[in-house]
Amino acid sequence: MQCIFCKRHLNESKSMEHIIPESLGNKDHTLPNGIVCDKCNNYFAIKIEKKLLEMPYFRGLRYQNLIESKKGNYPTWPAFIPNPPALVEFGIDKNFQPKLDIIKFIDMYPMKSISKLKNGFFTVAPDRPSMPEKNNRIISRFLGKVGIEFLASRLMDSDNGIKEIIEMKVLDPLREYVRYNKYGMVWEYNVRRIYDENKIFVKNKEEHQVLHEFNLLYTEDQELFIVLVIMGVEYCLNLGDPKIISFLKWLDKNEYQSPLYLEEMDY
Repeated sequence: MQCIFCKRHLNESKSMEHIIPESLGNKDHTLPNGIVCDKCNNYFAIKIEKKLLEMPYFRGLRYQNLIESKKGNYPTWPAFIPNPPALVEFGIDKNFQPKLDIIKFIDMYPMKSISKLKNGFFTVAPDRPSMPEKNNRIISRFLGKVGIEFLASRLMDSDNGIKEIIEMKVLDPLREYVRYNKYGMVWEYNVRRIYDENKIFVKNKEEHQVLHEFNLLYTEDQELFIVLVIMGVEYCLNLGDPKIISFLKWLDKNEYQSPLYLEEMDY
């Protein structure tokens, strides 16, 4: 078998590939061993997903919604202690107890400052961005990775499905952009909020929060898009072309509804 990204033949693959990182709450959407090689898997984890999760928007998203990391830790958020003045990282531990990591004391010697810290301190955390960045290369490459992997998840149970993906020349530019960071431009994507981050959905009389959902959209221009929603923010990227004109036309024709919520779509 070959890797769907680098196309190298795999002698052995030990890693299960998570289409969405575990640190964004994904436990279920995975690809089995042998579809993405260990080298590509490790590359995505370090060069794309780690950088994505460190962005202020995604870091704040995880902090405010208590989304655990792969190791079961909760994210921290920059904060400030006014007396003595210090920059800190504030969060909770696995037992939901407050946790404080001191980063830097301001204008004082560390030991003298530590001796003045009292249990009554308070922190002031700055607001996180309300929306992720537009035209960001890391976000764009992440969406391309998700798109190719989600397509693989759809086809892997059919005869020669993975082979077909590997042989799809239309995917090669996106493969090279995602895996090898090629091309000087940013592969376009559309981003917008379609529902509130804290929206509660009801299914079978049970309430739940949706962390992420995705599907593929095939437009009248015969272009295939990945549509991904992470806690109310919808991202859309063309799998075969770095432009999103076809999707914008689709939105206009469909009164700006999300492709995930059209009745006629299977999702």
